[in-house]
Amino acid sequence: MHLQGNVAFEPKLVVQVDPATEVGNKKATTLGLRATIERADIMHVAGRLWADVPLTGDLFARVDGRPAGAIPLANITGGTTANGAPFNLALRADCLVADGMSVELLAATQAGNISLLTKTINSDFIGGLDRCSETLVRGWACNPYLPSQPVKVAIFLNDKYQGTVLANRLRSDVQEIWPDAAQSGFIFRFPNTIFLPRAVDVSVTAKIHNTTIELDHSPWYICRCIGNGKTADRILGTEG
Repeated sequence: MHLQGNVAFEPKLVVQVDPATEVGNKKATTLGLRATIERADIMHVAGRLWADVPLTGDLFARVDGRPAGAIPLANITGGTTANGAPFNLALRADCLVADGMSVELLAATQAGNISLLTKTINSDFIGGLDRCSETLVRGWACNPYLPSQPVKVAIFLNDKYQGTVLANRLRSDVQEIWPDAAQSGFIFRFPNTIFLPRAVDVSVTAKIHNTTIELDHSPWYICRCIGNGKTADRILGTEG
């Protein structure tokens, strides 16, 4: 993707082809162009690219048919070597991307536009909760493949969506073990103090936004019904 003035646009498709077709195979064969996708999550697509000749143009991605990001092919060096050239294509933050969607990798080259391959998006994030109360949720989360880039965490109260929070706060405990993921902490504050009724479980669930990945220690019970169900003890700030 390039910027023209203040407007972002995707490389214009001259011919849209599929490498499985005769035309696509002919173009790919002319350049010796082939690729693998080693990882595709909600934040990026990473893999390797091979080509028999230096390439001009762009490598770009579409998610469920929508433009989602691009990088210049000139920035991907080493594609003519046996091991190929590694690439890391960040997906645009303003593009809806979720696990289970399909990402298509394409190349806009001097030989035209070539659809290289597709892959289902499947994220692998880590993190956990370390405190929940009637007023806040605290924890950490990160993408282990992009540890310095903050991720969004979705908060649910008894399975009802409450909002999202960006995990970009300094965590000195994480920093000691993993310096690249130092800015992975988050604090989510409820708009209003939660009412904790008796005889009802109240739990907080935290997931990576737009995935089904649940953080460690989630769900976290901040109020737990015990005994015969007619009374309840409040368990605050501890895991149930």
